[in-house]
Amino acid sequence: TNFFPTPAVSFAGRKLDRSPEWTVTAGITQTVPLAGGANIQASARTRLSDSYYLSALGTLNQFRQPSFTKTDLSLTYNAAGERWYLQGFVRNLENSLVVSGASSGAYSGVTLQDPRTYGVRTGFRF
Repeated sequence: TNFFPTPAVSFAGRKLDRSPEWTVTAGITQTVPLAGGANIQASARTRLSDSYYLSALGTLNQFRQPSFTKTDLSLTYNAAGERWYLQGFVRNLENSLVVSGASSGAYSGVTLQDPRTYGVRTGFRF
């Protein structure tokens, strides 16, 4: 049997994967009490990231992720005693395209993080 190991790949002199020069993360949550013990909670979280590189494993190919901003928003009604809640939310408000993985070979490609998503959820707390 012939054994053909993949040759070692050196990334000497290349930028470290997933290492932007800078990132900024900020968030705020504000709770407004309502009569009867209920409350409304508004939340915003945002992340700004400089561009960075991702490598396809086993090759010398690097993909560049441009700088981006991703913001998540939610508005939650919490019933008295916080026994149940109703929440509206938006994730990735800007609909930013963010690469989460890369591959190359016969077919090169990237995997993207979720696009803008939104919805309503409810829950009960025991």
